[in-house]
Amino acid sequence: MIAGEQDIEISLALSRITADFSFSHANSAQGTITGTGEPGATIEVTRAGSLIASAEVSWNGNFSVRTPAPNKGGVDKIDVLQRSQGTVGPNTVQLTPDYGEPVSITSPADGTVTSDGTILLEGRGVPGGDLTLSNTTGGGEVASTVVSASGSWSVDVADLPSGAVEVEASVRGRGDNVTSAKVTIHREDAPVEALEVLTPAEGETVPSGTVTFTGTANAGAKVQLVSNQAGAILGEGTADATGNWTADVNRELGVGDYKIIVRNGSTDVIRSFTVKKPVVETLKLTAPAENSVVAPGTVTFTGTANAGAKVQLVSNQSGAILGEGTADATGNWTADVNRELGVGDYKIIVRNGSTDVIRSFTVKKPVVETLKVTAPAENSVVAPGTVTFTGTANAGAKVQLVSNQAGAILGEGTADATGNWTADVNRELGVGDYKIIVRNGSTDVIRSFTVKKPVVETLKVTAPAENSVVAPGTVTFTGTANAGAKVQLVSNQAGAILGEGTADATGNWTADVNRELGVGDYKIIVRNGSTDVIRSFTVKKPVVETLKVTAPAENSVVAPGTVTFTGTANAGAKVQLVSNQSGNELGSAVAAADGTWSADVNRDLQAGTYIIVVKNGALQLDRAFTVK
Repeated sequence: MIAGEQDIEISLALSRITADFSFSHANSAQGTITGTGEPGATIEVTRAGSLIASAEVSWNGNFSVRTPAPNKGGVDKIDVLQRSQGTVGPNTVQLTPDYGEPVSITSPADGTVTSDGTILLEGRGVPGGDLTLSNTTGGGEVASTVVSASGSWSVDVADLPSGAVEVEASVRGRGDNVTSAKVTIHREDAPVEALEVLTPAEGETVPSGTVTFTGTANAGAKVQLVSNQAGAILGEGTADATGNWTADVNRELGVGDYKIIVRNGSTDVIRSFTVKKPVVETLKLTAPAENSVVAPGTVTFTGTANAGAKVQLVSNQSGAILGEGTADATGNWTADVNRELGVGDYKIIVRNGSTDVIRSFTVKKPVVETLKVTAPAENSVVAPGTVTFTGTANAGAKVQLVSNQAGAILGEGTADATGNWTADVNRELGVGDYKIIVRNGSTDVIRSFTVKKPVVETLKVTAPAENSVVAPGTVTFTGTANAGAKVQLVSNQAGAILGEGTADATGNWTADVNRELGVGDYKIIVRNGSTDVIRSFTVKKPVVETLKVTAPAENSVVAPGTVTFTGTANAGAKVQLVSNQSGNELGSAVAAADGTWSADVNRDLQAGTYIIVVKNGALQLDRAFTVK
């Protein structure tokens, strides 16, 4: 190295850049990216991989660059990087400026048809955005406003031309971002007033009461009935899309001559008519019933009508007269169809003047009615509550349950394709004896049965006794319950079934625990249906009973007076002296901890030969001795 020289290490790596995005207060100004980078480096801004702006980092490391808007709503994604002499900086900053909600037109709907001269347009957009409405079909800008802080806007647009008009809403929001939406409105000229009155006809006679006017007008027209004297409104109606309208006079009109003005806007029609009391036509058909089934042959119609009325049977296809009859003084009439009817479905019009009744009925060969009741069985006993009847009948038959006293319907069902039917009595039955008629058409079955309260659950546990001590192994429970009851032994902790038994005809039951029980305290639930008994008991190893008599010795001789017995037994055992004749206790003692015991006969014994039984639980020894 030459004297005075030194090595200088130069780093050519670019520094990391920072970048932030901001909007101007002016909507027409583009958004600005500011940040820091390598002095002299070029800042490149891209959107979806395409370069949209660039700038050079100043000598002090700062840069600023304006960014073109995406011209769509929502959050934009742009990347910022720096490049110097072909070298790309070590980092890229992704910015996500939010340009806000795009413009939309919420009303009117696209394709709306209107005849209004002024139309209200409503929509949404970015708050504070500058809105312009334009007639793109021809005519340019028609209105403008500013989107509210809530993002909504509304503008009245006047003087749109007739025909299809396309209106475009354009909003310039923050960052010079422009979004647009379009709607087509069909504006039609106001309709020409038209008016024709069809009823009542000019000079017509109508019955007293409510008089109805009908006619035609331009669609949507409001047609009014107006008094020709006072000018009061007597009724009104609106013409539908096809132009038809109807309007009732708003009061009943009595007998007399009338003139009523019918008005549509500035167009009037004066209608003259007369009101008279009409003959009141009445018509009621009693047979055949609607949708009834009748036999082939001559079908007779019957019913009532106004006295003297001529009632006709009319074909609903050809209009031919099929029969007629005249109502008598009481209004009753009858008419036969003038030909025999074969199997099939029919509709015949029954006519009295202008009054028609259409009667539908079916001609079928008569069905053979069958009926069988399978439940409840005759004289059976059932529980109180809802009683269900079942049985068989001809397919499709309507089976009814009928009170044998009042004749009221108590329930019904329909036989299925296989003939099976079911029907519930429509009320709960209490305890008692009943007879219900089961009916299929003209076929009846009377079913007698008794309602009784259900079996009362009872439960008693006799063994093991409460708080008793039992030996380890299989523990057997016994007790009583209602005959036939299923008695279960249930764990009071896990709820598991530990055993079960069934009460016999006398109510006795027995059930073993299904596992061997070791030493410990137990609680087992004994259950009969909804009735529980909790039985507590203890399992302990059994005591081994022992017994030995040491005095008096077998066949020994003792002195008269008090005789003392001694011997050994298991500690704590109660040793008894018992008469071998009467079984009465003659004395007792408890074995000490070492097993020894001593017991005096509780009376003085005189000379004689004796046998006294010495007992310890189930153990016993007979001791013979002589008193001298």
